Amino acid sequence: MAIAVIPTIDFSGEDGGIVSRETTSSMESLWVDIENTDTVARRFSVRVAAPGSDAPVDGVRVLPDNAPELNGGENRRVLLVFQALRPGELREAEVCYAPEIRPQDATCTHFAIRRL
Repeated sequence: MAIAVIPTIDFSGEDGGIVSRETTSSMESLWVDIENTDTVARRFSVRVAAPGSDAPVDGVRVLPDNAPELNGGENRRVLLVFQALRPGELREAEVCYAPEIRPQDATCTHFAIRRL
């Protein structure tokens, strides 16, 4: 049995910010904290796209899924994994989360991960 240790960084929705990170690994991961500020349960969508567009970004996964359901006042973490980074590569992604019924209320952050 092999166990992979994946260093992570935390992110909790500072809307509009840019989070930059450098790594020597081919994989980098980070936590995204999703918060349901409503008093009732809501399903949230987590979207990963190229900055400034709706185009998907290859090699970025959301775990466990892209649509967690949160009870009123609940917080949940999802893990973003930037995979198969090549030496010298800069991979950028805009990550947004919002209640499915109110996509206009999205909280977004731009990530820039560079492999050394």
